Amino acid sequence: TVELLLESAQHATPALIPVIERAITLTTRAILKSDDSSGAQGTLVHTLLDAHATATRTAQPPLTQSEQTHLITWIVKYRYGGTQDFFDPDIVAYAPGLCQKSIVKYRQAIARIDHGPYRSYPLTRLAVLDQDRDAIVAANGGEPHNSLVAASLVSDLDEAGLRDDAIRYALAGIAMDARGWDTKLVTFVVNDALARGEDQRAVTLRRDWFTRFPTAGSFMLLRATAEQADL
Repeated sequence: TVELLLESAQHATPALIPVIERAITLTTRAILKSDDSSGAQGTLVHTLLDAHATATRTAQPPLTQSEQTHLITWIVKYRYGGTQDFFDPDIVAYAPGLCQKSIVKYRQAIARIDHGPYRSYPLTRLAVLDQDRDAIVAANGGEPHNSLVAASLVSDLDEAGLRDDAIRYALAGIAMDARGWDTKLVTFVVNDALARGEDQRAVTLRRDWFTRFPTAGSFMLLRATAEQADL
């Protein structure tokens, strides 16, 4: 049933959206009363939320203002109505199917909620939607003090299309990395350098990483980048 709803969402009508909402409500209710240690039911909810956002974007005819208002009300109630706090609908995924007035309604609803210090997800997603560098940094807790926070910040900045800022914070995160376990940030800047035709810089970045963390894995990445750059 979930797969059928996801498929139908690719070419939705407005009438499909409340059907998906009901499916999300029932599936979430089942999780609250059962064992989801495998994560299988949670995956179904995430799939249904994807279908919900997809149907919002593809609905023909497009959602009326009244339908959009209902949708925003449902999203806020589902997440903050006190029933569950596991699943966060992503306003960025819904935005292409919403008018600015509806985005403002969501923003105002979020502003009235006390999220606490560790629940900045909706604020982060609004900042990404706005392509607001300062708001993205603030929603991630301010300037990063370790590479893990930097990686989260880089992901949001890159999604927002703020590539230069993402590269700057990636380089800062690489400098802060004291373990060398995760090559995500160095791979990000290496791929960016290769895309810009800066092959020598890409190899230098890999070599510098290998010098700091001389592991078999970092050597293999250095060799692969050198071969790709034909250096």
